[in-house]
Amino acid sequence: MGTTPVHSRLISKWDRFWSSQKSETKSPRLHEIFNDLIARYDGEGRHYHNLVHLDDVLEKLSWAKEALEQSGALAHLSASEKKDMFTAIEIALWYHDAVYNPQRKDNEEKSRDLLLADAADLGLSAAIIDQAARMIEVTAHHKDAATLAEKIMTDCDLAIFGAERATFQRYDDAISAEYSFVPKARYEKARAEALEGFYRQKNIFKTKIFRDRYEALAEENLLSALPAGTRKKEKPITP
Repeated sequence: MGTTPVHSRLISKWDRFWSSQKSETKSPRLHEIFNDLIARYDGEGRHYHNLVHLDDVLEKLSWAKEALEQSGALAHLSASEKKDMFTAIEIALWYHDAVYNPQRKDNEEKSRDLLLADAADLGLSAAIIDQAARMIEVTAHHKDAATLAEKIMTDCDLAIFGAERATFQRYDDAISAEYSFVPKARYEKARAEALEGFYRQKNIFKTKIFRDRYEALAEENLLSALPAGTRKKEKPITP
């Protein structure tokens, strides 16, 4: 596989991530693990859940770190707690779609299991690995995000909803391509139900920084992808 711009960016992000870790002995398998992850995300049939998506969610995390810090939302955490939390989120993002087969329903479990299988070579603490594994599981049902870390991660994963309209349309088309094996009428019904589920939530995004930046456009994008006549969701009344 040739080195593309997105591949080069991911190499830099992987190297930067491990450079930030304090472990004095880096596992010789880190390079092998990176290549395995890249090969998985670059697999055949991945029209959306691919290297571009991986690069994008990592970019969203980088933005979120700074935005959360500036907003004061992390003031209750010590420096070490913040570092561990973002380490767990980032490694979870690297693995969250590592296993992806649209014809199966256990992708999140298998992606989690891949992280756990690599855990000894990653050299991260058991607490961080456990937290990351739970975050990967939560991506099966984003609404279940409960902890701050889970909310940040799922918001990074769903930020595509709040992209510019043309980018959102490419995303929606790419998902359709990944499910091309499903009869059109059945796919359109299931897809509409899934998107309406997000649209009808009180908030699409779990953290204020993502809501402030992406919520309004996400609502517009989701509504545009739903059948004509879908009623706008009722916003909660705030005193």
